[in-house]
Amino acid sequence: KGDYFVSTSALLDSSYKYQTVWLGRKDFDLTLGYRYNSNISFIGGYKSLTMRDGSYTNYEEYHKGVYLGVAGFHLVGDKTFIYGNYWNAPKMSSSGTSQADTLNSFKLSNYELGAGYAISNSTQLTFGYRNQYGSDRNVTQSRSEKFSLSGLIFGMNVNF
Repeated sequence: KGDYFVSTSALLDSSYKYQTVWLGRKDFDLTLGYRYNSNISFIGGYKSLTMRDGSYTNYEEYHKGVYLGVAGFHLVGDKTFIYGNYWNAPKMSSSGTSQADTLNSFKLSNYELGAGYAISNSTQLTFGYRNQYGSDRNVTQSRSEKFSLSGLIFGMNVNF
Protein backbone atom coordinates (compact mmCIF):
# COMPACT_ATOMS: atom_id res chain seq x y z
CA LYS A 1 0.00 0.00 0.00
CA GLY A 2 1.15 3.53 -0.70
CA ASP A 3 4.91 3.80 -1.01
CA TYR A 4 5.62 0.33 0.41
CA PHE A 5 5.83 -2.95 -1.51
CA VAL A 6 6.60 -6.66 -1.09
CA SER A 7 8.41 -8.79 -3.68
CA THR A 8 9.56 -12.39 -3.93
CA SER A 9 11.96 -13.97 -6.39
CA ALA A 10 13.35 -17.43 -6.99
CA LEU A 11 16.24 -18.72 -9.05
CA LEU A 12 15.25 -21.99 -10.61
CA ASP A 13 17.50 -24.91 -9.75
CA SER A 14 20.60 -24.31 -11.87
CA SER A 15 24.16 -25.56 -12.18
CA TYR A 16 27.47 -24.01 -13.13
CA LYS A 17 31.15 -24.85 -13.08
CA TYR A 18 33.24 -23.33 -10.31
CA GLN A 19 36.98 -24.01 -10.56
CA THR A 20 37.08 -27.79 -11.11
CA VAL A 21 33.63 -28.88 -9.87
CA TRP A 22 30.00 -28.53 -10.90
CA LEU A 23 27.78 -26.78 -8.40
CA GLY A 24 24.00 -26.72 -8.15
CA ARG A 25 22.24 -23.69 -6.75
CA LYS A 26 18.78 -22.52 -5.65
CA ASP A 27 17.86 -19.05 -4.35
CA PHE A 28 14.77 -17.58 -2.75
CA ASP A 29 14.34 -13.91 -1.77
CA LEU A 30 11.61 -12.08 0.11
CA THR A 31 11.95 -8.30 -0.22
CA LEU A 32 10.28 -5.38 1.51
CA GLY A 33 10.68 -2.01 -0.13
CA TYR A 34 9.97 1.68 0.24
CA ARG A 35 9.58 3.89 -2.84
CA TYR A 36 11.67 6.97 -2.09
CA ASN A 37 10.52 8.62 -5.33
CA SER A 38 9.07 7.41 -8.63
CA ASN A 39 12.43 5.94 -9.74
CA ILE A 40 14.32 4.89 -6.60
CA SER A 41 13.44 2.40 -3.85
CA PHE A 42 15.20 1.26 -0.71
CA ILE A 43 14.97 -2.49 -0.18
CA GLY A 44 15.59 -4.95 2.60
CA GLY A 45 14.87 -8.62 2.76
CA TYR A 46 15.65 -12.21 3.52
CA LYS A 47 17.73 -14.47 1.27
CA SER A 48 17.94 -18.25 1.32
CA LEU A 49 20.68 -19.86 -0.79
CA THR A 50 21.30 -23.60 -1.26
CA MET A 51 24.44 -24.88 -3.02
CA ARG A 52 25.24 -28.49 -3.88
CA ASP A 53 28.73 -29.65 -4.79
CA GLY A 54 28.63 -32.08 -7.73
CA SER A 55 31.87 -33.76 -6.68
CA TYR A 56 30.53 -35.04 -3.32
CA THR A 57 27.51 -37.27 -2.77
CA ASN A 58 24.67 -35.49 -0.92
CA TYR A 59 26.82 -32.45 -0.10
CA GLU A 60 24.78 -29.26 0.44
CA GLU A 61 25.41 -25.85 1.98
CA TYR A 62 22.64 -23.59 3.25
CA HIS A 63 23.12 -19.85 3.72
CA LYS A 64 20.39 -17.57 5.08
CA GLY A 65 20.38 -13.93 6.04
CA VAL A 66 19.11 -10.39 5.81
CA TYR A 67 20.15 -7.89 3.13
CA LEU A 68 19.77 -4.14 2.51
CA GLY A 69 20.01 -2.31 -0.79
CA VAL A 70 18.71 0.14 -3.35
CA ALA A 71 16.89 -0.34 -6.67
CA GLY A 72 16.03 2.06 -9.46
CA PHE A 73 14.72 2.36 -12.99
CA HIS A 74 14.32 4.94 -15.75
CA LEU A 75 11.82 4.93 -18.63
CA VAL A 76 13.48 5.25 -22.04
CA GLY A 77 10.29 4.76 -24.09
CA ASP A 78 6.59 4.06 -23.67
CA LYS A 79 7.22 0.41 -22.81
CA THR A 80 10.98 0.17 -22.35
CA PHE A 81 13.11 0.92 -19.31
CA ILE A 82 16.58 0.47 -17.85
CA TYR A 83 17.07 -0.71 -14.28
CA GLY A 84 19.69 -1.43 -11.68
CA ASN A 85 19.95 -2.68 -8.14
CA TYR A 86 22.51 -3.33 -5.45
CA TRP A 87 22.18 -5.17 -2.15
CA ASN A 88 24.51 -6.44 0.55
CA ALA A 89 24.06 -9.25 3.09
CA PRO A 90 26.88 -8.59 5.58
CA LYS A 91 26.36 -11.71 7.71
CA MET A 92 24.51 -14.89 6.73
CA SER A 93 24.12 -18.05 8.80
CA SER A 94 25.64 -21.19 7.30
CA SER A 95 24.91 -24.88 7.75
CA GLY A 96 25.11 -28.02 5.68
CA THR A 97 25.98 -31.65 5.21
CA SER A 98 29.65 -31.12 4.39
CA GLN A 99 31.89 -33.85 5.74
CA ALA A 100 34.96 -31.81 4.85
CA ASP A 101 34.74 -28.11 5.75
CA THR A 102 33.05 -25.86 8.29
CA LEU A 103 32.31 -22.30 7.12
CA ASN A 104 31.41 -19.12 8.97
CA SER A 105 31.28 -15.35 8.32
CA PHE A 106 29.46 -15.92 5.00
CA LYS A 107 28.81 -12.58 3.22
CA LEU A 108 27.11 -11.93 -0.11
CA SER A 109 26.57 -8.83 -2.27
CA ASN A 110 24.86 -8.38 -5.63
CA TYR A 111 24.48 -5.82 -8.38
CA GLU A 112 22.39 -6.05 -11.52
CA LEU A 113 22.01 -3.74 -14.52
CA GLY A 114 19.63 -4.29 -17.39
CA ALA A 115 16.75 -3.31 -19.61
CA GLY A 116 13.12 -4.28 -19.71
CA TYR A 117 9.97 -4.24 -21.78
CA ALA A 118 6.48 -3.78 -20.34
CA ILE A 119 4.05 -6.25 -21.93
CA SER A 120 1.23 -4.73 -19.85
CA ASN A 121 0.80 -2.61 -16.72
CA SER A 122 1.33 -5.73 -14.61
CA THR A 123 3.88 -7.79 -16.59
CA GLN A 124 7.45 -6.95 -17.64
CA LEU A 125 10.26 -8.91 -19.28
CA THR A 126 13.82 -8.13 -18.23
CA PHE A 127 17.30 -8.88 -19.54
CA GLY A 128 20.45 -7.89 -17.68
CA TYR A 129 23.88 -8.56 -16.29
CA ARG A 130 24.25 -9.75 -12.67
CA ASN A 131 27.33 -10.07 -10.51
CA GLN A 132 27.29 -11.72 -7.08
CA TYR A 133 30.33 -11.63 -4.83
CA GLY A 134 30.68 -13.81 -1.78
CA SER A 135 33.21 -14.49 0.93
CA ASP A 136 33.49 -16.75 3.96
CA ARG A 137 35.92 -18.08 6.50
CA ASN A 138 36.76 -21.77 6.05
CA VAL A 139 37.40 -22.78 9.67
CA THR A 140 38.54 -26.31 8.82
CA GLN A 141 41.29 -25.12 6.46
CA SER A 142 42.05 -21.85 8.34
CA ARG A 143 41.63 -19.65 5.27
CA SER A 144 39.43 -16.98 3.79
CA GLU A 145 37.56 -17.86 0.60
CA LYS A 146 36.09 -15.55 -2.05
CA PHE A 147 33.99 -16.18 -5.13
CA SER A 148 32.26 -14.20 -7.83
CA LEU A 149 29.39 -15.35 -10.04
CA SER A 150 28.52 -13.18 -13.01
CA GLY A 151 26.52 -13.53 -16.17
CA LEU A 152 23.41 -12.71 -18.12
CA ILE A 153 20.00 -12.98 -16.49
CA PHE A 154 16.50 -13.13 -17.95
CA GLY A 155 13.37 -12.50 -15.94
CA MET A 156 9.67 -11.86 -15.87
CA ASN A 157 7.96 -9.63 -13.30
CA VAL A 158 4.26 -10.02 -12.55
CA ASN A 159 2.67 -7.36 -10.33
CA PHE A 160 -0.56 -7.78 -8.39
